[in-house]
Amino acid sequence: MSCRRPLHHATEEELLERVMSGRVKFHEAGERIHRKGAPRKPQLFVIQQGKVQLLDEHDGEETLVDLLGVGDIVGVGHFLSETEYFDTARTGSEVITYAIETARSR
Repeated sequence: MSCRRPLHHATEEELLERVMSGRVKFHEAGERIHRKGAPRKPQLFVIQQGKVQLLDEHDGEETLVDLLGVGDIVGVGHFLSETEYFDTARTGSEVITYAIETARSR
């Protein structure tokens, strides 16, 4: 399973059901979508426009882990059975996402 695009195996019906629960969200440059260690939100964020930096924060230091762009998903830990975020997601520019409800939030 791809950690960036875990829905690529979903059926068209499953994808449409998820999309219907979504909403468009605008993020300012430098905004944190989530922070390492915080409880997971019942959502995934599909990037429609912009870049998101995934960072590892430890002892006040930040290390860039990955850079996500259009079509990538932020918050895929729901598929990895995580209860809290294992990284920080911060926008590298103005970003538009589709916030999609996860099955675990239903």
